[in-house]
Amino acid sequence: MEQKALTIAKDICCLKCYICNMDALIVYPENNEQLTALKAVMKAMKISFEQKSDIYPQQVLEGIKTSLKQAEAGELKPYKSISDMLDKK
Repeated sequence: MEQKALTIAKDICCLKCYICNMDALIVYPENNEQLTALKAVMKAMKISFEQKSDIYPQQVLEGIKTSLKQAEAGELKPYKSISDMLDKK
C-alpha cells in the first residue's frame, strides 16, 4: 500500500512539473497565408491553440483617427499638470 502511495505521489509531482514547464507562444502572422499555414501545422501536430482578434469599438477607432489628424495639423497641446486638464477655460 505504501509503495502504491509513493508511485501516485511521484506521478502527481511529475505531472505538476510537466504543467509548470509548458510555455506559450504568441505569433503575429503578416498575412492570411501565414495564418492558414500556422493553423495547419498546429492541427497536424495536435497542438491546441486559440485564436483571438483585438477588436475595438467604433467610437474608439474614430477617436484615434481624429487625434491623429489633430496631431498632424499641430492642434494638440500637451498637459503640463493636472490643473491643465481640469481647467476648461
